[in-house]
Amino acid sequence: SGNMTATGTSGVTEQVTIGGVVTTITIVTTNNGTANTLYAASAPSLGSAGVAGHNSSSTNSEDMIITFSPAVDIASMRVISTQTHSRTWTFAAAGNTSVDETNTFGSSTDVDLDFTSVSTLTISSDFTGGVTEQMIVDHVTLAATCAAPTAQATSASFGTETSSTLTLNSFTAPAGGATGYAVYIRDTNSFTAPADGAEPTADTSWNDAGQQAVYFGTSASPTVTVTGLDLNTQYFYQVYAYNDCSGVETYETTGLNANDTTAKGALTVTANSGLSKVYGATDPTFTYTITGFLGTDNEASLDTPVSISRASGENVANYVVTPASAADADYNISFVTTTFGITQAALTVTANSGLSKVYGATDPTLTYTITGFVNGDVEGDLD
Repeated sequence: SGNMTATGTSGVTEQVTIGGVVTTITIVTTNNGTANTLYAASAPSLGSAGVAGHNSSSTNSEDMIITFSPAVDIASMRVISTQTHSRTWTFAAAGNTSVDETNTFGSSTDVDLDFTSVSTLTISSDFTGGVTEQMIVDHVTLAATCAAPTAQATSASFGTETSSTLTLNSFTAPAGGATGYAVYIRDTNSFTAPADGAEPTADTSWNDAGQQAVYFGTSASPTVTVTGLDLNTQYFYQVYAYNDCSGVETYETTGLNANDTTAKGALTVTANSGLSKVYGATDPTFTYTITGFLGTDNEASLDTPVSISRASGENVANYVVTPASAADADYNISFVTTTFGITQAALTVTANSGLSKVYGATDPTLTYTITGFVNGDVEGDLD
């Protein structure tokens, strides 16, 4: 945007930088097919810095042909008449609707073109009025042709994983920027870039049906949490950046590839409490309860089953009952112990009956019988 400064013969070339992209502009003016001279502000009667094709003929209409390499979008141009009558300028470019603009002597008119992807622009006049005419073009306002971002997002950052959720907190916007992003998740590392103009509907509940959009928007810090995932499973993410080109999303197709893994599940194996036995009896069956299985998993799914035992000993006391051994690739497993009590057995000491003596005689030996000993215990084992 601004004054064009080429001076010299027809065919002058300039380079213009637009949004970091260099386009080469070549200007050719013709008088009924014959090239004319280009002038800058010092040209006769121009009155404004610009580029003019000076038509030395008084009878023929004149054209100015401007080529752009690479193609550009043209927002507007300024035209100036140098004669005392009104004239109509026609602006034409392939693939765009021509624009006619009437302009009077001594005034400048900014012509809104909104042309896209212009490689050749032809400006013609309806004037054949019998006097020498000057064609002046100034202040060409160019908009860089809308294109996909020139780089990808980088450096994905994830939040805390759970056994069923993953959270993509943020990523670094691509060098050169982007309008927005489409983020996909999949359980295999294979993605297809969205077509230009696609606006995927985000679904953050995992459907296990291939490439799934989980975010579509403008933030590089979306903090998007996907739920319903399988535990201890690696998932892949692909972030495609896009630029909004007049309402049409134009995507870069390489994307940022990242991955994260859900956490293992947590199982708790708890020895069931409330068991005991009487001294000398056989141990009961020790049991346990497992909590924390996810989905359809159950005890049969364990890679290594649970074992359970108590500390050794048969005397009256409390003994620790410990579940152990269980293992599984998808779960972290913790164990909770309990106590098992051995209680006293019952002994009965009965005085033997049937003894007596005659008055004045010495007492007989009094005796008793003990019943209830177990484990081979005898009276000599009494404390």
